[in-house]
Amino acid sequence: MANEMNTRNFADFVPDYSEPDPYEYRVGFLRRLAAYIIDYVLISLLITIAIFATGQADELMDASMNIWKTFNKQELMDVALGVVPIAGVITLLYFSSELFLGASLGKLLLSIRIGSDDRYPAPFTKLFARYILKNIGVVFALIGSAVSILVIDLAGDFLQFVIYIGFLFTIGRRSQGFHDMLSATAVYYTNELIDNNNINQE
Repeated sequence: MANEMNTRNFADFVPDYSEPDPYEYRVGFLRRLAAYIIDYVLISLLITIAIFATGQADELMDASMNIWKTFNKQELMDVALGVVPIAGVITLLYFSSELFLGASLGKLLLSIRIGSDDRYPAPFTKLFARYILKNIGVVFALIGSAVSILVIDLAGDFLQFVIYIGFLFTIGRRSQGFHDMLSATAVYYTNELIDNNNINQE
């Protein structure tokens, strides 16, 4: 009887390897970081093209040169703030593909996709919540730029910093960033998402 009790108590501390790991299909930190880098290289390229196309590049260059002559930092700041709406709109438009495809271009190139935390394709409501959380800093920056209230812009910077720090959570076993956790989503290899037409997929 005593041996049976000891065996039972010991079994409580041994992991049950017969059950599949619910997180094994999720994409880890390094591949998601690679997708993130691809996305921001492409976004930076698009922003640069837009700045030159709108003439903002010339104004930035002139203001940068003038700062050495007149030490007028305000002029440079004013011109730089003019770039914020361009950068913000391009960023939001670029990542809008995640609302409809469940993936940005960087994710598509690496064959990964956003899904629900239960491994099924994410519904639009979850994708929208994740989109807002992920880009909260950009949204606040656009609002702050539109109404010229610095505290709104600073609040956006702080919230975006929290999201960036939360991205490090993808190193953990659940492979979810802070924005993933709040929106009940995760990132998977595209072919590992469960097809709604085949609920028995393994």
